[in-house]
Amino acid sequence: MKKPVFPITERRARRLTGNYIFAMLLIYPLFTGFWGFTRLTASKFIFFAALTALWLLFTAAPLFKCRRGGALSALIAAYCALCCVSALFSPYGRSVLLGEGRFDGLLTTLLCASAFFGAAFLSRARLSFLAAAVSGGGLCCAVG
Repeated sequence: MKKPVFPITERRARRLTGNYIFAMLLIYPLFTGFWGFTRLTASKFIFFAALTALWLLFTAAPLFKCRRGGALSALIAAYCALCCVSALFSPYGRSVLLGEGRFDGLLTTLLCASAFFGAAFLSRARLSFLAAAVSGGGLCCAVG
């Protein structure tokens, strides 16, 4: 039997999830983008989507083995299902996927839900996350 190229254990998935959360709390607020302030929304979306997609790629297998969530997880899953049904019957076509220039469409909703499930199932609250959020916010205020 062939072993997978990237064997992801639950321990490694938890470590990657912690790094993902840390990056989203510290680096994402400070990320100014590729094209300056005028295209900040597009740059932030690309950063968020790329980082989340990479994280999901490497943690998907252990994430599917996790325990079932509680009521909040069920509500978020139901909300995502409603968003998918709404997008399916929307008269706006493909623009529903990205959100018509603001990048707040179905893809963003599903990525945010995936980040929630990953953080809820593969991580726990840490003081370093609070420090990263405070540092990122404080540096953002100092720079901007």
